[in-house]
Amino acid sequence: MTAKQPGWKAGKSLRRVSIVSALAGSMAIVLGSAAKADVLPPPTFLESADVDNVVTNNDLFGCAGSAVGINCGGSGTGTIGRVSAFANATTTLLNPAVGPLTISSFAHGGQSLDASASGDADYYLELVGPAPVSPTQTIGVRVDFTAQADVSLSDPSEFVAGALGRAGLDIFRPNGQNVEALGAVPSDVTASAGSLCLDVCTSSDSFSGSLLFFLQPNVQYLVDVFTSVGTTDSRFGPVGNSFQTASAEIDPHFFQDPEFGNPLYTLDLSPGISNDLPGVAAVPEPSSWTMLGIGIGLLGLLPAVRARIGGSVRPN
Repeated sequence: MTAKQPGWKAGKSLRRVSIVSALAGSMAIVLGSAAKADVLPPPTFLESADVDNVVTNNDLFGCAGSAVGINCGGSGTGTIGRVSAFANATTTLLNPAVGPLTISSFAHGGQSLDASASGDADYYLELVGPAPVSPTQTIGVRVDFTAQADVSLSDPSEFVAGALGRAGLDIFRPNGQNVEALGAVPSDVTASAGSLCLDVCTSSDSFSGSLLFFLQPNVQYLVDVFTSVGTTDSRFGPVGNSFQTASAEIDPHFFQDPEFGNPLYTLDLSPGISNDLPGVAAVPEPSSWTMLGIGIGLLGLLPAVRARIGGSVRPN
């Protein structure tokens, strides 16, 4: 049997060093991506709360912004509301440093008063990394969220009265075209009552799960997260028997899909956007943790590998 030459051990050890170096490079990519400066456009937020007298056509507009007041401005985050006689409307949009971005809206109307409220957060998403290998390359991105819409109508005889609640999110390409989730699963929920609702004058719809989108790398996508609620009372006079309520809420979280994602790319959102899971502080994505852990662990083997190389190539 032919004896193995000393150079064989040296070559094997050098290949180990190459693997360690590649993993160390991957770790540097992860750390470098985490420290990369934000380049996406800033987010915009908008809230509204409104009460309207349907008999006098007196619009009791509440607010668009973060502070309570007529035609108020502000950052668009926080809680706003409008209360008048038998109606009230409230929207809360939160984008905390720790915790998930959440939007919730509530409206209650009656006695010829309509109420409406809405919340809207627009921000950008991009998968940043090397140039795509083909024009059709896509990467799987998931969004976990819960969305809820509830409405009720107290008196079915008030067939003109009604209520509507909606919550959801949309992702748009730069040309304005909507991106559909895999399987064309709807990304919003809607509940409604009224308009001859007969015996059933309450409605509820909800979603709790994960949607998968396939997005192109190095392309800025617009994300629109929203809630919208409204109530309509009878127009037949100030004395009515019906009261209407509507509510909606949502809390999205984006991340690369474990199967269809790509560790060479970093998922970036507009600066300052909270992307935490509900009730959980922000943590690196699983793929980043794995690469970082392997890289650190194998870097610790470098001294031993170098020692073996030195021992293998010493002259006789």
